[in-house]
Amino acid sequence: MKIIKSLILAVGLLAANSCSLNLLEDPNSVQPDEMLPTLVINSMQRNTAGLFNTMSTFGMQLTRQQNAGASIYESLYNPQSFDGSWSQAYANILLDGDRLIEDADKNGLARHAGIARVLSAYVLTMLVDYFGDVPYSEAFQGSSNFNPAADNMED
Repeated sequence: MKIIKSLILAVGLLAANSCSLNLLEDPNSVQPDEMLPTLVINSMQRNTAGLFNTMSTFGMQLTRQQNAGASIYESLYNPQSFDGSWSQAYANILLDGDRLIEDADKNGLARHAGIARVLSAYVLTMLVDYFGDVPYSEAFQGSSNFNPAADNMED
């Protein structure tokens, strides 16, 4: 009986001290220092293709090349219609590109940085074509700027 109590106490102490949990870091998300540049480029390419298809659909519907489901332009879309495209562009492509360019420049990965710059420029061109002035220079500051100012589209 004394051995069982000692064993239970030892297992309990071991389990209590075996791990530490940092609640400020999501264990399921990839941290910036764990980023693999080639996989980020693959993700950016895949997301850019998806964004292109979505934005092309909007354009084809507005030019009557595809059935839009509405006969009046004003009832065709509302501002929320573009939420997915906006999130796709900023959260999945431009943010990844911004982080990858910084990391690639620091580590001498010129090809990765070049591809990320081209994809980012293409996505920004799409956004400017559809929306006009869009945020870019203040866009990736995290919680220090929740409402970045839109840059002039000529810039």
